[in-house]
Amino acid sequence: MFTGQARRQLKAKCSAIMEDAAERIAEAMEVLEHDGYLAAGDGGHRFPSRLLKDWWAARFRGHYVPLDDRSAGDHPHEVRA
Repeated sequence: MFTGQARRQLKAKCSAIMEDAAERIAEAMEVLEHDGYLAAGDGGHRFPSRLLKDWWAARFRGHYVPLDDRSAGDHPHEVRA
């Protein structure tokens, strides 16, 4: 689930390196939703298909840390023990 809180955290992290972070995030989310990769729902965006969810889990298992679980200085692909 990509929640509103996660979106705000992503915007805060990206705003440090680009002026138009909010607009770029909004555009990316619109494209992903339009193309069927994400679906908007209660609480945020999620994968509409089990296949996409399974692919994401297999691809990023062991080295993905959700935005909600990261501290301000964490690298996006840092693994937490």
